[in-house]
Amino acid sequence: MNATEMMKPFPGKRMNNFTRNKETLEFINTLHEEMGETPVSVSSDSKLINVTWGGKSEASWFHEDLALEFARWLNPKFSRWCYQRIK
Repeated sequence: MNATEMMKPFPGKRMNNFTRNKETLEFINTLHEEMGETPVSVSSDSKLINVTWGGKSEASWFHEDLALEFARWLNPKFSRWCYQRIK
């Protein structure tokens, strides 16, 4: 899911505040454990976070479960809207 687009309606939020906070790192490690993988650093994580660079197509893409956690962090009402449509 395009996390960059998800974040646009919330100008006070910064993605690096989400990806670097303790709870997010614990959540990412839990997802890796469930996948049977060794946790990796957020900056090198290609299974859960993928960043594309280059002009207008630059974006951060999150695994569905991480995107739902991101939505919860962004805004409770937005989180409920996402859960209703995705899950």
